[in-house]
Amino acid sequence: SSSSKEGYTPLHAKRNVLTIQRKPREPLHAGLCLIERFKASGSTTEWIPHHHKGNVTEKHFIPKCGILFNKSLRQMHVYDEALIDLDEIVAKARTEKRSGSSSSQEDDFESDLAAFAKAKDTDRHKGVKLFHSDNCQNLRYMNNCEWAGIEPVESDRFLSIALCMLVVSSDGKLLLTKRCSNMIFGNAWVLPGGHLDPGETLQ
Repeated sequence: SSSSKEGYTPLHAKRNVLTIQRKPREPLHAGLCLIERFKASGSTTEWIPHHHKGNVTEKHFIPKCGILFNKSLRQMHVYDEALIDLDEIVAKARTEKRSGSSSSQEDDFESDLAAFAKAKDTDRHKGVKLFHSDNCQNLRYMNNCEWAGIEPVESDRFLSIALCMLVVSSDGKLLLTKRCSNMIFGNAWVLPGGHLDPGETLQ
């Protein structure tokens, strides 16, 4: 467990890392779709009709996620609130600390998650919907692997954490930016944003 007198130990000295669900000490690597990872860990998706080029398909999403972000520790953790009750986990950790008891090895993820949630500078966001991007490269890669009959392969690179914002004018116009043609999601119109640098806040 990462719980100690010194508090929660950063997972990486320089990089921002993303962790999910019951694995707060295992940074994700690139190559596989985040929502598919959630489904594999027991999350149930909901769906809405998705209209694209005259066709209607199902757009799946995780309805209620919690997000913990700590700029000092350079980590973001995303979890399904239907599967993980963070308030209960934190309360259990406080009780164990007062009584002097310790979690079993199979409960280590709870002590790690509680330590991260209680760490200085950790911000918590509740009830966040987790959607696929319309141009999700990882989903496209997984679909191509399925069609080709081969197993998807993870990269040895960590996932990068990025964010975007809504900029709306007083007359209701939304600001979008167009990506260069030689970039991932080339020529796509997207919300303004970018990757987080180490020590940078979500704001």
